[in-house]
Amino acid sequence: MVTGICMNDYLILRDDIKIEVEDNLIKIKATPIYGNEDTLVFISKPQAVILLLFDGTSSVGEICEKVARLFNTDQEKGEYTIVKTLELFGSLLAPLNGGIPKNNLNLIKAIISNSNIRLPRQESLEIERKPQELILFLTDDCSSRCIYCYMDSQAADAFKDSGKVLTLPEICKIASQARDFGIRQVQLTGGEPFLHRNILEIIEIFIKEGFKVSISTKKPFEEAFAQKLKAAGLTELQISLDTLKPQTYERLVGIPSKNLDNTLKSIKYIIEQGISCKIKTTVTSLNIKEVPEVIEYLFSAGCESFELQAYFKGHRHDAALYPEIEDYERLLEGVNQLRDRHKGINIIEGFDPEYVRGSEKFRKVTRMDCLAGKSSVVIYSDGSYGYCGHSSHRLLRFGNFREMSLAESWNCQELKSFINPDRKLYAGTRCGNCADFEACNLKRCYVRTIIHFNSLYEMDPMCHLSEINYSTT
Repeated sequence: MVTGICMNDYLILRDDIKIEVEDNLIKIKATPIYGNEDTLVFISKPQAVILLLFDGTSSVGEICEKVARLFNTDQEKGEYTIVKTLELFGSLLAPLNGGIPKNNLNLIKAIISNSNIRLPRQESLEIERKPQELILFLTDDCSSRCIYCYMDSQAADAFKDSGKVLTLPEICKIASQARDFGIRQVQLTGGEPFLHRNILEIIEIFIKEGFKVSISTKKPFEEAFAQKLKAAGLTELQISLDTLKPQTYERLVGIPSKNLDNTLKSIKYIIEQGISCKIKTTVTSLNIKEVPEVIEYLFSAGCESFELQAYFKGHRHDAALYPEIEDYERLLEGVNQLRDRHKGINIIEGFDPEYVRGSEKFRKVTRMDCLAGKSSVVIYSDGSYGYCGHSSHRLLRFGNFREMSLAESWNCQELKSFINPDRKLYAGTRCGNCADFEACNLKRCYVRTIIHFNSLYEMDPMCHLSEINYSTT
């Protein structure tokens, strides 16, 4: 898994990864991750071309320039395209580190010139999909009250203190089944994962099973806890921090600003333990002008990797939190200045402001493919399975780990019905008679639909045919 990408890095497809064209379909194949050679996923022509550019002959920055030229766009859009590609397929790449570069030019030319290349029917995609990550919600409780939180607090309250929370032996069983199913990465989330009383044991369980463990937290902790995280085997931790100003902190996070000072101490403790500390900042209208200051300060404190996540519409929503496009542009200028000033800094801009707002331009051309049910196994704190790791809403839950194994959940009809719904379920909506219904199965977002309609089977508000003003409603 490639994390902390720098524009000067040279990356290459892993030796066990191959991109092939068969029957006018482009496949990513892997061996020996799942035993014999197996198809991980079908990809589009642009995705294949971009991945093949990672052949070790060009830096990430140079590939951004190539992508901008290939797709006739500007440098900023080229960088954004690379960021989104790395989010989806970063686990397939590795640093060159003295290895031998490959020349994929002939395959790239063959793919570009083949006008018959197509994406498979959705039914084929179901058969070939493989889980790459386990998303495990350890708790629904949270010590913060962030005004921008995208999780569904009502769904969380339904299970809080209900006695249904997964036990430590059950989590051990989940880790074992996930390992046997070929998964090697786990995201421990919540709620606030550090509120789980057995968090250290859980981290140790997954690390001993060979997992790469990812955790994101807002909860401050003492130096002794940082030492225990190190002893448990944790190698990196993402800490969420949006501002250095107490007043802004209280408005965004909804708790006393003394926790801000304690969070800064926690960052210091983590770095002292040799654990890689990554910072995630949610960019809103309240803090967008402060973000460069946050990055500058924390870089000087020893943090080298920063992810900027634009505010987007979640279960808690206030349209006033959307920054102005001009403020985004000024932020990007400030970020580029930081890159020029600090060569070792890594800043990932996980957003496009026009896309986040759902502008008409971006709805028509770049509504992103949805990977829900295709790349991750989601398990909530009560043991129920989920379709999407971006929401804990009751409508996105199905089955339970206590009643069906992880492998059974991945292949069950309930999950397949999420991925490839029956058109009849959309009777009475514009989707029911839409000619693009099948193609939309690759892009439809149930979370957006639930937020707007409290129902699964309505038109995605980001569809270019939708009349909803997504940025203000």
